Amino acid sequence: GQCEVVQLDTSSDESVVSAAADVKARLEAKGAQLYAIVNNAATGMSHGVTPDVVLNTNLFGPKRVVEGFMPLVSKFGRIVNVSSGAGPNYVARCSSEVKKMLCNPEVSWEQIVEHAKSGL
Repeated sequence: GQCEVVQLDTSSDESVVSAAADVKARLEAKGAQLYAIVNNAATGMSHGVTPDVVLNTNLFGPKRVVEGFMPLVSKFGRIVNVSSGAGPNYVARCSSEVKKMLCNPEVSWEQIVEHAKSGL
């Protein structure tokens, strides 16, 4: 197999849609399938950005990428999300109630968004 890097702006719907269309065309031309999506984009407050930018990049960005590329992933494909220790460190400082919610496999996307936006 081959590994190709696709640069895109995870904070932009247009960039993700354009990149997914490009990858789809390349796959179709080769008669190939996408095996994996690797999300490796992040930012933090130390980068001098606003909390909105952090959420758009670190929370909504990976979701945007998965939704854009998932239709191209083969049946036995993979999604890999790369992150720093910031997420686990954040959860460690949360109340027991919030930890329980965030670590619950049944948590809804709406609950996650509501919690994330409550901290802005």
